[in-house]
Amino acid sequence: KNYLTLLAGGAYDQSPARDAVEFTPHLIDTGNKYSYSTGVIYHHDQWDFGIAGSITTYPDLTVDNLVDSDADGLTDSFTGEYKASTYETVLSFNYRF
Repeated sequence: KNYLTLLAGGAYDQSPARDAVEFTPHLIDTGNKYSYSTGVIYHHDQWDFGIAGSITTYPDLTVDNLVDSDADGLTDSFTGEYKASTYETVLSFNYRF
């Protein structure tokens, strides 16, 4: 229909982190990620009103070893079980001149 646009998408993001032994939670990146999104935009005259949502799933990661990777006497990794998912909702209002 001319008054409605449906949105859908998916993505696969490879992790740049190759060595999970030295994992630190400064930036959560537990491995390769999958993202899924969907949304809708309603068009009325020169106005567009939209809502979209997405979810990104990360694999679970267990770190068992304490590692001092730079040999400065301080532990550089944190042991534990890391789990993460992100959710995002976007509302949009557009006016076309």
